[in-house]
Amino acid sequence: MVIIHFPNTKNFTTVSQQQMNDSLILQSTLTIIGWIVVYILAFRKNTRIKKKDITINYLIEAWRKLEKASNRVDDKYLHEIETAIADIQLFGTRKQIELAQQFSEKFAKERQGSTLELLTLLREDLRKELNLEKAPKKFRFLRIIKDLSQQNKLLIDDRILFLRNRRQHRNTKEHDRKNTKK
Repeated sequence: MVIIHFPNTKNFTTVSQQQMNDSLILQSTLTIIGWIVVYILAFRKNTRIKKKDITINYLIEAWRKLEKASNRVDDKYLHEIETAIADIQLFGTRKQIELAQQFSEKFAKERQGSTLELLTLLREDLRKELNLEKAPKKFRFLRIIKDLSQQNKLLIDDRILFLRNRRQHRNTKEHDRKNTKK
């Protein structure tokens, strides 16, 4: 231990004041650096969260557009397919982008293509990002279409099932009987 002897108290006060000033400057500097580090980390975290939210929202919308356009017989949803593919190519994962490009190439050549694999991957990835439980692999499309005879059709996957309630069935039979009598 070193003992420092100051001949007068005035010197002691000056040295002590200098030490306190140095300590205060050091503490202030460390506090400011701490604030800056915390701000930078919070800014990066908020930016990452915003990017994730934007990506998820665009991919959800792309999924909805593709699902809506899948297994349709009219051209009314072509624009939605275009924007969905563009969004996937902008915000999607490498695998999603590859599937979107494969679909685009096939659609450009044949004017048709299957979105099933892309929709399934999007659904799995989105559910994972949203911390939802895994969905079954099996995927079903539900399409209700009115044809010229006003019969309701239910389209599941690639099979068309005709739905009629009893009244429609009876009315059709009566109509058929009247037409055969004439």
